[in-house]
Amino acid sequence: MTSAERDIFKSADTPSTVSSAPSTVSSAPPPPPTIGSLARQPSVEIDDSLYSRQRYVLGDEAMKRMHKASVLILGLGGLGVEIAKNLILGGVRKVSLWDNRIAQWTDLAGNFYITEEDVRNGVPRVDACVAKLRELNPGVTVEVVSGDPLAPEHLEQIEAHFNCVIATEIPLACRILLNNHVRTRGIPFISGDAMGIFVGAFCDFGDEFLVHDPRAEEGRELLIGHISQAVKGEVTCLEGYLHHLEEGDLVEFKDIRGMTELNGRIVPVEKVVSPLVFAIGDTTRFSEHEQGGLAKQAPKPKTMSFESLEKALRKPNLLTCDLARMNAATECHVAWLALLQFSAKYSRLPRPNDPADIAEALTLASDISKEFDMTDVDAAFLERAFAASSGQFNPLIAAMGGILAQEAMKALTGKWTPLQQWLYIDARDIHASDGTVKNDRYDGIRICVGEQTLEQLKSLNLFMVGCGAIGCEMLKNLALIGAACGPRGLLQITDDDNIEKSNLNRQFLFRPEHITKSKSEVGADRIRHINPDINIKPYMMRVSPATQKAPFTDEFFRKQDIVINALDNVEARKYVDQRCVTTCKPLLDSGTLSTKGHVQVVVPYLTESYGSQRDPVENASDSIPFCTLKQFPALMEHCIEWAREKFQSSFSQKPDSFNNFWQLNGPSAGQLLQTLQGRNHMDGIPLVHKLISAWPKNFTEVVFLARSKFEKYFNHKAQQLLTMFPEDHMLEGGVKFWTSPKRAPTALIFDRDNKLHLAFLRAACHLYGNIYGIPVTKADLAEENLRNLVLTAPVAPFMSK
Repeated sequence: MTSAERDIFKSADTPSTVSSAPSTVSSAPPPPPTIGSLARQPSVEIDDSLYSRQRYVLGDEAMKRMHKASVLILGLGGLGVEIAKNLILGGVRKVSLWDNRIAQWTDLAGNFYITEEDVRNGVPRVDACVAKLRELNPGVTVEVVSGDPLAPEHLEQIEAHFNCVIATEIPLACRILLNNHVRTRGIPFISGDAMGIFVGAFCDFGDEFLVHDPRAEEGRELLIGHISQAVKGEVTCLEGYLHHLEEGDLVEFKDIRGMTELNGRIVPVEKVVSPLVFAIGDTTRFSEHEQGGLAKQAPKPKTMSFESLEKALRKPNLLTCDLARMNAATECHVAWLALLQFSAKYSRLPRPNDPADIAEALTLASDISKEFDMTDVDAAFLERAFAASSGQFNPLIAAMGGILAQEAMKALTGKWTPLQQWLYIDARDIHASDGTVKNDRYDGIRICVGEQTLEQLKSLNLFMVGCGAIGCEMLKNLALIGAACGPRGLLQITDDDNIEKSNLNRQFLFRPEHITKSKSEVGADRIRHINPDINIKPYMMRVSPATQKAPFTDEFFRKQDIVINALDNVEARKYVDQRCVTTCKPLLDSGTLSTKGHVQVVVPYLTESYGSQRDPVENASDSIPFCTLKQFPALMEHCIEWAREKFQSSFSQKPDSFNNFWQLNGPSAGQLLQTLQGRNHMDGIPLVHKLISAWPKNFTEVVFLARSKFEKYFNHKAQQLLTMFPEDHMLEGGVKFWTSPKRAPTALIFDRDNKLHLAFLRAACHLYGNIYGIPVTKADLAEENLRNLVLTAPVAPFMSK
């Protein structure tokens, strides 16, 4: 390594104002957890009100590993700050930041925490970002690392302090040195770069990295119809429940009647017989299967081997993600190597559209392609990549920042299959060479897309529906590329929801002090801090038939250049799509579900609309009959759907119907009587009478109402079903009625000391008090108060219908 290459780590000329520590961290940190370990983690308290969504996806064991992990991030350009933001929101224990560069104008197109004032005042990037990163999650320690991370004394500290190292914007020789050091110590290494119109990533998790759960999705539960008692025992799923298993998969059994030896046991699938049948080996020593049971795919750990950065450079294992350009990843790899060589020589990237710099970079690329035997490289792409390399194209940066943060989470938790080993994404088609450096906040994007496209972006009229997790990211990306930042541009956003604590884990614009405030108003205010030029107008209402006459008329839609969906439910997305089809407007639709996400671009007269397609139903469990929900739930999904339907009916549909009845038939009882005397037909009278009859007068009666609902849902309904069909009820032919997937219910007896029963009572009191307009205080909902009041609640005995 040359002295010039080592100079990039010296920070004496750009001292940190946040931390005066001479090296990394405290002198006696706890030992790092074993990476990819299957051992259960010690007790770690997880704030469910903050991490509920993430906890559901990752699981408790992975969350505990995250909460005990520390990450070192080198380089705080646009990509580095994206990675840091995502890991801090994800809830790692500590994120340590190192950077030795001064804020530049080009940084403003990628790093959303650097301001124009920071650039004018020559503020170090790390100082501009660290306080704002700390605000994202008070439960995560965010610190600044000073000094030379590659100095021998600091390298030795990495093993003691960090569970993952992420390197961006440092010379290749430094990355190789760092990678070789950490891989011998079992510390995963991730490298990433954003160079104008392409981004790249590399992962090395060592020679033996244990992935204890390679699956990206939870295995679904399968309803068992029969298990044969044979040397090659076969499990037959109920009709309509395709198992989607492969040979070698692991399956866990439970709730089996008869062949109880299988309950709680995890066995491998020896053979896939058919889409409904799989073999599990010798079952002759087990009891005969009587009925039912559940089978669920269990995690199948695997060990993966990675090559070091030094070895992987010459024969890279490239992930192909653009099937229309099969050689695109190779071209990006050559461009990346050439740019790192150029940067090592001149301590900068090629100047935008500088013929001499581009020519020298092309020569370097030619030599690399010959040396590494990477032929058939598109010279036109290389020229564009080199011309735009010093730019910042935030949409690419944001995408790669999310990917690399997820790879870090995989490294820390051993959950899900990591990238092996290279990934490149490019946006070569957006490049234009008419951009010049003007020393303003748009230099980074101008270098990539050119002056003409930038002016078009500034003049856009946009309408975004939804300001949640995707909405916050979209707002940030739009602000950084200059969308709606010109005098003729306008971004209008709407969301009728308010901010909750659970939103803070993934909606990075919001802070604890914003809880209960409007998402759209806070989002608009926060995004002005990222780019003060943006013209943004927030609404706090839903896009629905109720707002079609004002403000979201057809004329409103026709004034938009593009409509953006950032919604979390299908029906609302279909409605917005319908409005876009009617008014012939382009629609950008996106969504997430657990570990999956999608983006769909809808262009009038060119593509199909969002509402014109339907995902196929693969399993019977994906479409739930109403009778199953009401009487015969067999899977967790059925119980969740029953609860959702009951909530919607009790606290949305019935109150809406009640209010609509009075709006249509007069606000007073006198007008209603006149209508009845006129013998005019009126819909909804039985529902209105029922709600008025049950109307509580005070909080005590609210408690009585909630207690009666518990008895109705969880006791009387079960007793009624068992009255109609006793547990020993037989059908014609001697078949038991309660045969899988039907399960005989158990009538619950209310217990005021049962936390789950009391939680139902508290939630029901809160909700019923709200819809009936009865004030409910914290003292009312206190456990002791509820226990005392419920003792006096009248409970009607069960009467068979």
